[in-house]
Amino acid sequence: MLRAIPVRYWRGALYLLAALAGACQQETVSLPASDSTPPSAVLDVFNLPPQGGSTPGNPETVTSTCCSKQFKVRPGTVLTLSAAGSDPEGVRIITIFFEVVRGCEDPQSEIGQQRRAFGVVARNASAISASPGVQVPVKLNTAGNFSLAENDPGCLPEAPQEVSLAGEVWATAVNFFGLDVETKRVELVT
Repeated sequence: MLRAIPVRYWRGALYLLAALAGACQQETVSLPASDSTPPSAVLDVFNLPPQGGSTPGNPETVTSTCCSKQFKVRPGTVLTLSAAGSDPEGVRIITIFFEVVRGCEDPQSEIGQQRRAFGVVARNASAISASPGVQVPVKLNTAGNFSLAENDPGCLPEAPQEVSLAGEVWATAVNFFGLDVETKRVELVT
């Protein structure tokens, strides 16, 4: 039987298609012999519950210079993440990362532990070999969906009671000379 697909998944798919369409229409530049400046990176987070002045339907944006943010979310909330890396001399890789931390404790002994999961939500890397004069992209985009619940590392038998779940998402961009930049982080708490 077919089920109705929730709107949040369609919205995520549309953002992903927009990011891919942007990747197909790339502005390029001739790769210089050197580049001493790092690229820039922007991360947009969609589908966050409204809170603290945020507007429903609009993304929350972080860059490498502004501004770390924290949001309360339900563990199963599916967020759509979209990142862009740019550099006037060419950008090679844009990646969206996550880290999830599960706090656990043994209710009998009150011994606690933290379990961590770290990974990549989405990545776009230029397949162009880097040699001066080659046309390289000025901007790369990537997008993907993320939820704390789907990346929860869980608890071990020694401390089976789950007491907290939190995570962070951020993006990095790398240029053809290995210089990189990381956006500020968006912290997600339950």
